[in-house]
Amino acid sequence: MEQALNLYLSEAQLNLNNQNYGKAYAFFLLVLKLNPNIKPQIKEDFSQAWKMWCQELYQLNRPNDLFSLYEQGCEAYMESEALHLYMGCCLHQMNMKFEAAGMFRRALLINKDSHEAFVNLENACRGLVDSWHFAMLNDTKRNKIFNNAIRVTLESMDWDDCILDIGSGTGLLGMFAVKNGAAKVHCCEISEVMHSVAEECIEVNDLDEQIVAIHADSAKLSVGSDTETQIPERAALVISEIVDAGLLGEGIVDALDHAWKNLLLPSRNGGTVLPHSATVYCALVESEAIFKKHTVVSAQCLKNILVTSGVGHDVGKSKCDMDIEQNLPFLKTTCDIEPYTSERLKNIPHKMLSEPSKLFDINFTDPAMLHRIASGQHMPISVDFHNLCDGNVDSIVLWFRLYLDADHKHVINTECGSNFCWDQAVYPVRSYAVASNDEKSKVVIENRLSIQASDILRAHFSVHVDRFQLESIDKLSFEMQCSKTYPQILSRVLTKETEIAKDFLHVVIPEVQVSRCNDTGYSDLYVKAVCQHGASNHLSVLDVSNGLDCMSLKICTSLPDTVQVTKHCQTAKIRESYEQIANKNNINNIAFSDADTVVSRTPKFDMILSDIIEPSGLISPNALSTIAESKAFLKSGGIIVPNKVSVQVQCINSSELLNKCMVTSDKNTLDLKIAQSINHFRVSVHSDLNMHSLDYTSLSNSANGLIFTLNSDDNLQDQNHSVVCKIVTTGTVHAILFWFVINVMDEDCIDTSEPNNHWQQAAYILPETNQIAVQQGDEVVISTTCHNDMLLFSISKFG
Repeated sequence: MEQALNLYLSEAQLNLNNQNYGKAYAFFLLVLKLNPNIKPQIKEDFSQAWKMWCQELYQLNRPNDLFSLYEQGCEAYMESEALHLYMGCCLHQMNMKFEAAGMFRRALLINKDSHEAFVNLENACRGLVDSWHFAMLNDTKRNKIFNNAIRVTLESMDWDDCILDIGSGTGLLGMFAVKNGAAKVHCCEISEVMHSVAEECIEVNDLDEQIVAIHADSAKLSVGSDTETQIPERAALVISEIVDAGLLGEGIVDALDHAWKNLLLPSRNGGTVLPHSATVYCALVESEAIFKKHTVVSAQCLKNILVTSGVGHDVGKSKCDMDIEQNLPFLKTTCDIEPYTSERLKNIPHKMLSEPSKLFDINFTDPAMLHRIASGQHMPISVDFHNLCDGNVDSIVLWFRLYLDADHKHVINTECGSNFCWDQAVYPVRSYAVASNDEKSKVVIENRLSIQASDILRAHFSVHVDRFQLESIDKLSFEMQCSKTYPQILSRVLTKETEIAKDFLHVVIPEVQVSRCNDTGYSDLYVKAVCQHGASNHLSVLDVSNGLDCMSLKICTSLPDTVQVTKHCQTAKIRESYEQIANKNNINNIAFSDADTVVSRTPKFDMILSDIIEPSGLISPNALSTIAESKAFLKSGGIIVPNKVSVQVQCINSSELLNKCMVTSDKNTLDLKIAQSINHFRVSVHSDLNMHSLDYTSLSNSANGLIFTLNSDDNLQDQNHSVVCKIVTTGTVHAILFWFVINVMDEDCIDTSEPNNHWQQAAYILPETNQIAVQQGDEVVISTTCHNDMLLFSISKFG
């Protein structure tokens, strides 16, 4: 046996060295079967063989072999962290995030300090449960209103009536129904993860005898008893709270239209729906913050170019006074086209330009109305805005009142300042004009839609199954007694010759990139850095920043004779947009590459420009590895810009932040046990925070948590540092708030916490066991670790 063991072990190591990972893994399994005590000796080699063999099987599209070999590995070496970790990585690549999260948890049970397993678990969970679930479950006011409305509704029903909860999430509303006397409830949820959470919550609350959890799209449900997607009889009550900021975006109309036809008793036989109805309101809003998120303000490098977000219009379907649809070229880069976005309006500087106007009433207990909307037969609707304030219409903001009962006694109002968990729907309004000064010079004139108190604005909407679509705005002037139509793109052609429009370009990019294009302070510092580095010499520059921004274009136009820029584009679409922008602005000192372009590794650049911090407030994915790889393209003496990035850290206490990230107490869900089950899918890093509107208490001064020196030979991806901070306010440390100071060149810095730039901030939510109580005057140690572009934090008392 000893001889066989040594033979198999040598074969395993030989195959591992020869990169024959499948055979190496098989021999290691044989070795473990013969002698399980050899595990510590072969731990590293076994892990490497499994890691590489996993990747090969994934690339060869052999999932069945992958699963089978993982099971064999578990039988032989269940306590191997690597076995579960790398299986999880393959599952994540196969888009099996739920299963991958389970693997990463197994790895953490074996080694709770594994940064790699923790980072992978965070990434898996981030796509499994949307953060709004936590905010909604923590909304005690909303939960009480629903609970009371369900109780009142059930009082007029028979105890054994069938009840169906569509889009049930954790099953909370279904559990409310049982707690208020319902004998049997069916909860239907399309998400596999939320269905799993619901099953666990129902069992933990000892309600599995009364509640049946169904994993299905409600459109697949029927009445019967033959399959798992059937309910035994037509329901007397359907509960459905699938409403977003724009009311219809989650599919409530389709779901209830199908339910009335196939799952609900007719209303004459007692069938009803909760919520009963809703009224939609809207108002005109001025907000430079909203405007700059969705329209790039004129820049020297963007002549004849309109750059906008993809929110708020049907691109290419403008209904202008003169038809220029075919003549205004349109380029979409990487974003989807959406009719509206959502914002927590109270957190954004804004001015209301009109009183609220009622846009629409919808009755969820009216099957005929729901059918008209679902089938696209509803008539367009219009709303007039009177008694206006002078200003610029940057958006139309929409909200609703959700009436849970016919008497309107139980109401959820999502207007600004109502403190319910819903945001408001924002429809950006843009206006631009195409004009010609003479036969040779042409300009794009961009303006915000200005109004006066004497004006009346009429907004035209179409009603769709999943949205209210803003189609156009009419501006009615009392003085002129005439109407001007501003279509959804709000285009006006100020010349009689529409042929001019072919010289212009409309580029659509994600709204975070629009904000970055409007951050002139950011791009100007990069231009200054290039000017300083190559004041008298011809300079070659490689720009590896993400997406589309103005930085490279501004450098080219500022130094047309002394700088040659190569812009690396992540996609062919972005490259096409850059090429057309450069062509229309006669920028000749820029070249482009993309993922399909082979770039010579001969060092040829004097400077490499990078945007290491993404607008959300986190390190950009793969930014540090990209910088490391890019150094191969530098000339001797070449530099990376920015030169240095420091992580600023601060201890904070914030109940609002915790409510965004986890269910903080079962009291919020009226003592139903929800928190433990759904908090399995919480994440520690919360980005896109605005620290200037977040409700929090600073417990310590800020400090340098970690410094990335990009022009050094340090391993940027794996660093750690500890700093001592002085506590200035007594409290419990819930989280580490963090942001960045970017040293572009020498003393030229950008602080990403400043309110006027394009960055948000982020926070690391500490585990409950690490949320320490501190007193004013205490000192704490904040430890910061960077692993694979992700920042991790811990805190302890000093001394």
